Amino acid sequence: MTQADKVNEARRAPPFRPFRISISDGRSFLVDHPEFLFVTRNGRTVILETPEEHVVQLDTMLVTGLEFAKDG
Repeated sequence: MTQADKVNEARRAPPFRPFRISISDGRSFLVDHPEFLFVTRNGRTVILETPEEHVVQLDTMLVTGLEFAKDG
């Protein structure tokens, strides 16, 4: 499974749970709603809007992991 597949799976999972996308330079980005995330058709790029209303474009090759908030 590619990183793009993992991101899409997290975005589409019912019910949606906010998650962070971590990238290779140590930064991470919160995805707090599924409509604020888009994966390009070829799976090469992730585009997201952060809660601070910044638009971020990421190469999926830089994605190192996804982290979901703990329930409770």
